[in-house]
Amino acid sequence: MNERQEQLLKIIVDSYIERAEPVGSAFVVDNFDLDVSPATIRNDMAALEEDGYICQPHVSAGRIPTEAGYHAYLNRFLNAKPQPTARRKLERACGEESASEDALKDLARELVALSGETVVLSFGPRRVYYAGLSNLFQKPEFQDLALLQMLSLNIDQFENALIELAELLADEPRVFIGRQNPFGNQMSSVVMRYRVPQASGVLGLVGPMRMNYGRNMQLLQTTQEVLEEVFS
Repeated sequence: MNERQEQLLKIIVDSYIERAEPVGSAFVVDNFDLDVSPATIRNDMAALEEDGYICQPHVSAGRIPTEAGYHAYLNRFLNAKPQPTARRKLERACGEESASEDALKDLARELVALSGETVVLSFGPRRVYYAGLSNLFQKPEFQDLALLQMLSLNIDQFENALIELAELLADEPRVFIGRQNPFGNQMSSVVMRYRVPQASGVLGLVGPMRMNYGRNMQLLQTTQEVLEEVFS
């Protein structure tokens, strides 16, 4: 992948994350100044598709990223910007309470509001909490009946996934995409292990592979910092 193709991949991933629609060469030409001809863009798209970074979901449709495309995007372009407003909201959600389950649930609900994703939270073996499940069902990717059925089955396994992750994770947020994702191979997650006085567990954001990785990584990193400051 040359530098121009890297930039095109970034455009395709960013646009698909924002719009949830396949990205065609005409859209790229009309909205981005790449200083190349439409034919060159089409050729670069064909090269990215041949290399497995993008695919065409339907005949005559534009392209969408593959798992490999998302991995390449994260390796090259992930930009987790500080979010001062989100930090203040997370601090308020913690309040002045001790690190109780209720306080952690309040924090999880605030993360739902900030991310638009589903939040999964464990307090230890077999004690789990989910918030924002309706967000998953509202994503355009999951409007197909077969995918909805698959999603329902995956949700039934969230508890087992949290138990499995508790043994694997460090304190830093980690991304799982598609087939790597213990919450379902049509989704992605950003998860971390948290530790507060008298409790530890797993906290994560679960959504489609089209999720905003930079924002979600930064939200969890900020959450980790807030937990350390408020409850230490």
